[in-house]
Amino acid sequence: MASYPSENSLVVNATHQILTRIRGPYNQTTAIAPTRYQEHQAGGGYDVELPLAMRLLFQYKAPKAEPNRGVRFKLDTQQITTLATREPGEAAYYACPVVDSDNQLSDALMECYFIDVQAIEAGSSQLYIPTDYPNSPVQAKFKDPSDQSGWIGDPVNYYEIPHSAVKMWDDLRTGIESRNIGMVIRESGSTTDSYDDFVGRLQDLWALHDDTRGQARTDGGEPNENDHQRIERLVSFARSQHRRLFEESDVAVPDIERHERHLRETLEGYQTVRRPDVHGIGRAQELIAQSGSTDRNRALKLGN
Repeated sequence: MASYPSENSLVVNATHQILTRIRGPYNQTTAIAPTRYQEHQAGGGYDVELPLAMRLLFQYKAPKAEPNRGVRFKLDTQQITTLATREPGEAAYYACPVVDSDNQLSDALMECYFIDVQAIEAGSSQLYIPTDYPNSPVQAKFKDPSDQSGWIGDPVNYYEIPHSAVKMWDDLRTGIESRNIGMVIRESGSTTDSYDDFVGRLQDLWALHDDTRGQARTDGGEPNENDHQRIERLVSFARSQHRRLFEESDVAVPDIERHERHLRETLEGYQTVRRPDVHGIGRAQELIAQSGSTDRNRALKLGN
């Protein structure tokens, strides 16, 4: 039986390998892992005072054996909702290194599959990468406690990930260097519209929590009107990103109503959580590639 490396080991090694390989228009590339609390407290993003800067988020997952079929990766359902409601397509990826021992950590990046987070249906519990990919597709499984059938189960709970949402490092590197993958934060001295929209979604997520409103809410009741509007904005964004990704492929869109329902239920549940640091987001690395000032403290300062 394979003894897979720890998730922390995969993060450290793959991130180091990324930082040594980025080229293109950027004269500085940094990986940082702030808590979501720090990010929100800073007003929702990075104060990057540079002519050109972009960000890309990698959420790492550790592999588990799926005998004679491939490798599976366990997903956190809260994490999916958080990522889906804040990250645009091609700006955040599940990083799934297929390495089965510490001896292969030097290959962590080149053997890593990057799955666009917007391809994952909210409520999914696993990703599966088959041994013969791309001949067989990457699949995900919706979490259904009543289903004990494994990967060859009821097709209602198993769905295919489009090939366009599955990338290897060379695909990502080309996209980063050409600025076709990732979120451009600042360009020509001003923050971009896409980044300002991203900050707005972060603020909507943060505003759902008890301790931002001065009084704890734990009764499980209906959201107030402002919260309802925030939730609908976030669900609408995630729905459009998810649908667009599938409509641009030859893969059928999974159950969009189930996706929306799970997004909405999870966001409503956030109202009973006090000051969450991560919403299940752990061991994520945000890559900031930038050109301009080489003063790292100035370039990557959080907040004002």
